[in-house]
Amino acid sequence: KGWQVLLADPVHAKAFGALVAEASETLKRAHSTQDLRALLRRNNSEEEDRYNKSFYAWLNSAGTAEKPFLGADLAAHWWHRNFRMYRLIQQAAQPGERVVVIAGQGHTAVMREFLRADRQRVEIKPDKYF
Repeated sequence: KGWQVLLADPVHAKAFGALVAEASETLKRAHSTQDLRALLRRNNSEEEDRYNKSFYAWLNSAGTAEKPFLGADLAAHWWHRNFRMYRLIQQAAQPGERVVVIAGQGHTAVMREFLRADRQRVEIKPDKYF
């Protein structure tokens, strides 16, 4: 319901539509010009992680007069979901264990943040496997 309220506002709907159109065009161009290895490297890059998280920074700033924190609440929901996913990783990645995590780029961008802050687990960059 939060998305419906936010997108009912023409200013936010237009801005969101422009963000989605830009991302879609960029992704379409990458898929038509790059092989799978290049796409995997791209999707696992710090630049792509920043780009992905920029959507949530934009969303965080959105709101309406009636619901000034609507965007922040929607963005927090995404982080909440990722914290729950990371809990599963923590559960599996006990000392001495190695785990492979396969997730969408939006999730892995956030998982890397959690791994940088986690004093008991480390990320092994996947690039050498592509």
